[in-house]
Amino acid sequence: MLVLKPATEKKFSTIEKLDHIIWHKRYVSIIGIEQVNYMLGNLYSLQALQKQADEGQQFYLIMNDEQECGFVSISSSDNKNLMLHKFYILTEKQNTGLGTLVFKKII
Repeated sequence: MLVLKPATEKKFSTIEKLDHIIWHKRYVSIIGIEQVNYMLGNLYSLQALQKQADEGQQFYLIMNDEQECGFVSISSSDNKNLMLHKFYILTEKQNTGLGTLVFKKII
């Protein structure tokens, strides 16, 4: 069963761990380890995530069968427009229809 669980500051360490797993598994072969480490250090560190939250992004852990398998961050400048900032799912959970379910739940 899919659940989007609001991520408080206490859960940012879980998001940071998911980022490390996903980025190393998915992007090293595409952009190289140096660029992956740069992205993780500058855009996905605990401090960066907190700053993004302070600027209005809302983070949600993607839970499937009570397992953390990804996250999404969104923001809204008004009640009409929604901005999707980040959407990451563990590689082994991709191509399962989970992403579609997350989009439907967000909308």
